Amino acid sequence: MDAQLLLEENTVYAYMLRTIGRPTFDKVRQLVVDFVGKLSEEDKADLYRRLGNGRDMLGSEILLAYYLYSYGKMHLAKLNYAFDQLPPIFWENKVDIVAWGCGQGLEVMAYADYLQLNGLAANVTSITLIEPSELSLKRAALHARLFFPDAEVRTVCKYIEDLCKEDFPERQTSLHLFSNILDIEEIDLSQLTCLIKSIRQGGDYYVCVSPIYNSCGGGRVCEDTCRLSCFAKELDVDLLARKCIRELEYGGTNPCTMNVQVLTCGAISAGLQELMYKANTGDMDAQYELGLTYDAGKEVAQNYILAAKWYKKAAMQGDKRAQSVLGVMYEYGRGVAADMNEAFRLYSLSAVQGDTWAMGNLADMYEFGKGVEKDMDEAIRLYKLSAADGYEFAQNALKRLEGEVAQ
Repeated sequence: MDAQLLLEENTVYAYMLRTIGRPTFDKVRQLVVDFVGKLSEEDKADLYRRLGNGRDMLGSEILLAYYLYSYGKMHLAKLNYAFDQLPPIFWENKVDIVAWGCGQGLEVMAYADYLQLNGLAANVTSITLIEPSELSLKRAALHARLFFPDAEVRTVCKYIEDLCKEDFPERQTSLHLFSNILDIEEIDLSQLTCLIKSIRQGGDYYVCVSPIYNSCGGGRVCEDTCRLSCFAKELDVDLLARKCIRELEYGGTNPCTMNVQVLTCGAISAGLQELMYKANTGDMDAQYELGLTYDAGKEVAQNYILAAKWYKKAAMQGDKRAQSVLGVMYEYGRGVAADMNEAFRLYSLSAVQGDTWAMGNLADMYEFGKGVEKDMDEAIRLYKLSAADGYEFAQNALKRLEGEVAQ
């Protein structure tokens, strides 16, 4: 049963949500896209002006809709990047979400989307929504109930500076979501971090997302002085990932800026934390190793979708191991849609670099015409190279072919 719940009910929007079937972020946003498409250009310009660059409190239903229309895809892209940085062990545990300054709950919808797209179980036990606008908060609760019907939803209608320890229930592992809130200068970061420390249970995670402003780090050079960095320092937690992008393509008319920091408090081992950090900073070897972590289920729950994600990052940098194993995933549809052409391409890239397994698997494709025309001469050539390096599959294939010739 939901406690302390402010919930939007019996409105046109609430009934419209019932028509979308299984909810996704895009389906919800499409409701307002269809509505905005019927407005005049003058009305659109007026509504955009009233949004105040997305920083003003939303005081009407029409502004809620236009905010989702204007900034929804931007929020989704930034949050998806941030969720990608959470460590493998995070997805094994049940979590309680705390959404700070949640507006209409876009971050909660984005999290639900991420779980679905990555084949992850709904791991949310409770959702605490914090927002001073009652109108926005009721809609956030409506969205939270729609996307997580089995989770307890709580609403706290307060400004952040008015919060106290009693506003928060006893929790297990918590995921704190700060989406476009920490950059607001009116928020006292020292007061906020003191509150968070008072409710910290251990094993907590903090996803912090904001735009980049010209005052951040003195312009285009990061000096680690932005409000997100100040928040992390005062909170005294471990940094899992940090990324600033000044031109993030997200499917909108113009690129946006992105400042992301993902933090944790005593939640993962030092070794896994270091691996995550290296992978997130673009280290090819770490990306491959993180793919293996998900692929083999080493210390974490096995997840082929997330394994493929990290293999792709390493493969794009030319890692022959990642190209080879990713080729296997495409050949057999493991974590990705089966695609023989892509498997052939990846095996070829890896084989050119001398990967033993890739040469043997590529030979198999040539032998049986999978993703390429049959070519027995090329198949035998590659089998021999792979077999000489000790790949048992290639050795057995050569014996089989020799036996067929003998017959």
